[in-house]
Amino acid sequence: MLARSSFILGMRRAVRAQHRQADGRKRREDHKRVLQAQAGNFSQQLRGRSTVQVCRLDALECLRWHRVFEILFQDSLSESQGHLVKRQEQVQTEL
Repeated sequence: MLARSSFILGMRRAVRAQHRQADGRKRREDHKRVLQAQAGNFSQQLRGRSTVQVCRLDALECLRWHRVFEILFQDSLSESQGHLVKRQEQVQTEL
């Protein structure tokens, strides 16, 4: 009886392991499909354009992201400076 129940438990574990492997494989395939679709969309946008037009699009995209990061950096910098000012005021009041 004990051997039978441990055999059943072992089979259940094996089946669960196979399901996990299949889920991981499916997730990787789905991700690969999404990346391929994104690449296809990008190449479709570029189809029929000259090299100069493609470079301009790329430059505009870089400028856009540069601006986004610049805004994020300025926000974090001003937040840090605000903390420094508060800390300086706290130190001065302690003295």
